[in-house]
Amino acid sequence: MKNNISLIACDLDGTLLTMDKRLSALTADTLKKVHEKGIRIVICSGRPLYSVERLFDGVPYDYACCLNGQAVYDHDGHTLMMKNGLNREQIDHLLHLTAQFPVVLNYSIGRNFYHTVSPKCSLLSLFVNWCSRMYQQIVHHNNLFRMMVPFEEVKMDTCEKFCYAGSYRTLKALASRLDPEVYGAVFVSKTWLEIQPAGITKGKALSFVEAYEGIAREQCAAVGDGENDLSMFEAAGHRIAMENGMNALKEKADTIASSNLKDGAARWMIQNLL
Repeated sequence: MKNNISLIACDLDGTLLTMDKRLSALTADTLKKVHEKGIRIVICSGRPLYSVERLFDGVPYDYACCLNGQAVYDHDGHTLMMKNGLNREQIDHLLHLTAQFPVVLNYSIGRNFYHTVSPKCSLLSLFVNWCSRMYQQIVHHNNLFRMMVPFEEVKMDTCEKFCYAGSYRTLKALASRLDPEVYGAVFVSKTWLEIQPAGITKGKALSFVEAYEGIAREQCAAVGDGENDLSMFEAAGHRIAMENGMNALKEKADTIASSNLKDGAARWMIQNLL
């Protein structure tokens, strides 16, 4: 296997990152050695580019497939491929649906990440709004809790994606109400659901990079932990799921790496690539 893999695609949260959302020293050092060997490193994440760049300060990678494959960038941040996010009609429909479920909605505009609480979570909504007002009154600063927006004030014309936090049962019910011809709904974990326009996947973005580099699917390895990594597995010849990953992904894996708490992805790379 060591002589066969020319490209490795890696998820971030739950895979390369620790529980406190950083690259461990071992993972950072391993990625540098993999890159020095000439193996292409592709970051495939639901995160936007600025978040990837912050995490990889001083750590090399070749491509970043961001926002679950909505955009592909080279290592200098140049856009190689970009698809549209949610439009106003889709947003309005999703907001109407959100109001029917006890969930927390998370969304980003530019570099700001916002949170709002469905009216179905009335007590939580009151608590969040109270915290916002008290914080601003006490410290006269609008930096943190301004990101918490009352549900009735959520308005936007476009958005990259909607992210929902809630129970697995609630999120499954919400996802079942979506038209698969219009929306793509993927579980990052059992308590986190991401919704984007249909047709946006990590797998399609990874296939784009493979074609761009002229690298065959059989020469690609993919490492992930969530159901949003299933499409990435379809574009890779070697499929590695994290021990802490979702069962649907582990069932499709060739290999199970140890947990991200134990630097499982890095240890797999050391054993199989270096």
